Amino acid sequence: TSLPHNKAKSDIFPDYYIEEGFTFVDHLITYNPDIGYGWLNTTELKATPAPPVRLSEDDLLPTPA
Repeated sequence: TSLPHNKAKSDIFPDYYIEEGFTFVDHLITYNPDIGYGWLNTTELKATPAPPVRLSEDDLLPTPA
């Protein structure tokens, strides 16, 4: 049995999965003590895009042993 179109879409995360407590920053974000993250020296940094991974609820569940 196939899922209704809207149900199938609701099980897929709308964006990349980001580990709780982590924030993506690009190579131009200078350190800001108020927010607590950033780079001290950005002159030689190069950005790498986030990997194109999309997860569904099944990807987050433990696999049976």
